[in-house]
Amino acid sequence: MRAHASISHKVESVTEGKAGMIGARPGGAGRQSRIRRGLFAGIAALIIFALPPALRAGEPLLPAGMVSVDGQLYSTLKAAFEAAHPYSKIRIAPGEWYEGGVITADGVVIEAAGAHIIGASVEGKAALVVRADNVEIHDLECSRISVPDRNGACVRLEGRNLALAHVHFHDSEEGLLTGPAPGTVAIWNSRFERLGQAGRAHGIYVGGGRLHISRSRFLAARDQGHEIKSRALENIIEDSVIASADGDDSRLIDISNGGVLVIRRCVLQEGPASVNHDLIGYGLEGMAKGAAHRIRIEDSIIINDAGRPVTFLARPKGAPTPELYGNLFVGDFRDSLRDRRLNRRENDRTAAGLPAAPVIPEPPLLDGGR
Repeated sequence: MRAHASISHKVESVTEGKAGMIGARPGGAGRQSRIRRGLFAGIAALIIFALPPALRAGEPLLPAGMVSVDGQLYSTLKAAFEAAHPYSKIRIAPGEWYEGGVITADGVVIEAAGAHIIGASVEGKAALVVRADNVEIHDLECSRISVPDRNGACVRLEGRNLALAHVHFHDSEEGLLTGPAPGTVAIWNSRFERLGQAGRAHGIYVGGGRLHISRSRFLAARDQGHEIKSRALENIIEDSVIASADGDDSRLIDISNGGVLVIRRCVLQEGPASVNHDLIGYGLEGMAKGAAHRIRIEDSIIINDAGRPVTFLARPKGAPTPELYGNLFVGDFRDSLRDRRLNRRENDRTAAGLPAAPVIPEPPLLDGGR
């Protein structure tokens, strides 16, 4: 492993737990994540944290090439993960890491400011296989993950409940891949770009449960991958950018089995190289029986830069009528939008007052939104 000089930057932290709460981590209130009851039982209480853990009192800088588990140093990720106990704090030194690992201890927090896992996979699955519940991963960069099954992920979740904050997953077959019962997946202040493989791997692929995304970017999925594919039956996406940019992606968002989809204050952009004429797919692989189905999209900007008509929201017969409020649609859409008085539609970026392509606007976007 080759390590670079230490760096630090701000991170945020959330914690979740079985039966709605995790217990306190050893080391005193100044060295543990704040806990809010029911975070992963209710999406609304997602974002909690404040100060960077690395800047808290009593947090020494790590030597290059080392991993700390509750203050004890290890020279490999494998040894560190094996030594971790429930609720351990794992700190990875800044630098380039060419190894992955398996996480089996519930409730651990991984702080990885400046650490970059490159081209490493374990079990033919991912750089990090999370076989534990209630895990948090902060500030990790990960790239160049590939496996024989062509769905190599930066993180493979096989447990329940995962929080990703300030991560940058890029140039791999998949960013995050979960099993069919992942609990709640919470992602914020993160970036996923140039991910996908053969239309089977995507920026993220969530197999069930709940998904909450906030203040994040999903950009330029490749090789016909979706930026976001989710079988979760509750999907909340807020204050984020989901954009084809120059990628040969498929849909921006594919909510495969319906459920609740709420998009607020986001930018959605279809790029000229996209191979799919749908921006969003909803319930196209079968509507989940017995689930609540609802689509609400508000205060967002939806841009078609493809140079051809596209479908904003593809859904099967029997799917709910979308609730659209305060949105700006820019470009040519096949959909006949309802409630035109509640949404704005312009033919091009100039008429909409937006910068020329390929610039992607930043949210929040609409003056005087709802």
